[in-house]
Amino acid sequence: MSWPEKMQGGLVALGVTAVGGLGAYLVRLIRKINTNEAQIALLLERQGVRDKQRLEDREDVLEIKADVKELTRHLLSAPRS
Repeated sequence: MSWPEKMQGGLVALGVTAVGGLGAYLVRLIRKINTNEAQIALLLERQGVRDKQRLEDREDVLEIKADVKELTRHLLSAPRS
């Protein structure tokens, strides 16, 4: 086998290796992107649940404050013995 044929064979092998490596990299990249998308969706869902709970907690606190004001008003207006 002559030197140019050896070079051509080496270049073909190098090309096949490069394409295989690039393919493997792209597969890993796509898997990582899909994993990140799933994690983002999960985080958004958790954030929605947390925001809903926070809103409910604020409403509860407002109710408690109103109850405390009412109790305070009744206690202050009650006749003292």
